[in-house]
Amino acid sequence: MDLLSISETKCRQCYRCVRECPTNALKIDHGKVKRIWSRCILCGICYQHCPHDAVSAQTGVKHVQELLESGEKVIVCLDPTFPAVLDKGSPGQLVTALKKLGFHEVWEAAVGGDPVAKAYNAWIHKDKEASWISSFCPSLVYYVEKFVPQLKDELVPIVSPMIACGMVAKHLHGAETKVIYVGPCISRIWERMSRYGKEYIDYVLIYHDLSNMLKAKGIEREEQEPSEFDGPPSDLGRILSISGGMSKVVGF
Repeated sequence: MDLLSISETKCRQCYRCVRECPTNALKIDHGKVKRIWSRCILCGICYQHCPHDAVSAQTGVKHVQELLESGEKVIVCLDPTFPAVLDKGSPGQLVTALKKLGFHEVWEAAVGGDPVAKAYNAWIHKDKEASWISSFCPSLVYYVEKFVPQLKDELVPIVSPMIACGMVAKHLHGAETKVIYVGPCISRIWERMSRYGKEYIDYVLIYHDLSNMLKAKGIEREEQEPSEFDGPPSDLGRILSISGGMSKVVGF
């Protein structure tokens, strides 16, 4: 299954996606746009810039809907960027809305950022003169692996905050608990398919999925009574998604 697919019926052959792709992973073949997977880093720019909604991301939304209908215990973890995207109403109102969808607990995924930040701090201070590449972003990792493999050994060998959040949730609630991660990045879907991803994250959604699920159920976020987030409190993990956040949390 292609994580990013291009609909031949919706595509109007404007080729904006081809022009915008930073790694030249899209080509025109007999007038149709085709993806070159050996060059794709799943950055999602084609998805963001297509004016005809011809590019779609294959997330786990259908499986998540089935889980919510089944009554299983499901925890949803919101990427630290959520206030900038899911901005209708307050964060507390969003928590209530998501619980009405069927999620048992709503966590800030920044919970995973805190232990990862501490691990990075320890790793970097082992040798302050060495140069390292953060492995937070899957698209960056894929870029290194595909285009500059000679730098692979400089990637920090520490899991991402997404994986760490899943680790915390499964540790506290048991391996059978379903953990759903929601964020802006399509590349997280592929990261979930990695060794640690499969073990600690059950499905990944993007913000559009969550908005559409709420809309389908007629749940208006700004009309809800606010609730508190579940899970452990988060601290510096919240700023990891901000420019310069990494430097701040590791003490630079």
